[in-house]
Amino acid sequence: MRVLTLAALILGCNDPGFDGVSIRPTYGWEDGCTDVTVGGHGFDEGISATLSGNPLTGIVLPDPGVEEENVGFKFTAVTPRGEPGFSDLVITNGDGQSATVANAFYYLTCAGTPTIESVSSGTGVSGDTVSISGCGFAEEMQIEVVAPGDISTVLATADFGLTCSTAIGEFVIPDLPDGDYYLLVTDGAGTVLYGANLCDSADTGSGCEQPLRLTIGIAATDTGGAS
Repeated sequence: MRVLTLAALILGCNDPGFDGVSIRPTYGWEDGCTDVTVGGHGFDEGISATLSGNPLTGIVLPDPGVEEENVGFKFTAVTPRGEPGFSDLVITNGDGQSATVANAFYYLTCAGTPTIESVSSGTGVSGDTVSISGCGFAEEMQIEVVAPGDISTVLATADFGLTCSTAIGEFVIPDLPDGDYYLLVTDGAGTVLYGANLCDSADTGSGCEQPLRLTIGIAATDTGGAS
């Protein structure tokens, strides 16, 4: 008789056979590129999965040498683009068995302008690569570096390259003196898409945008956001 692991019990598995149980997080942008963990039991090396028929990418199963207790019970992946609303998760094992988790994932509608969700690091040195995540990005976008006290004067411009759908992109920190800066996101033709209406310490409403801060002169070892 097989003894179920703690991971299986947490996932709610009463049957050691094949089945799908969950996806976490349960929502993400319609642009895709959300890192998710899919839970269930009986997963094998040939596992695949779709959301509304679109395949998840970058599937990684637990390393037996590191997460032996999770082998067969979960995998990580990246969501594809999808239509706003609920999507069924279909998991298919290498032997052809299939399981469906209805309305498992909800795709959020992205606004017409870029939405900034996170920045990989708020510190770095010239030449470091910084990644920005969110939705509604475009290949022609650029990053303008400005001083916190004078956002109308552009000190440097950096090209912005998409790395995952229209949800993740990156730029290289330009050669500037050490110090604290703000980042503005533009359409590449001079129109500011994010950062034109920055919040300050006196702002209490929701109509302003939190500044994207960058400190140049410190090795990029921590994670920063749009605050």
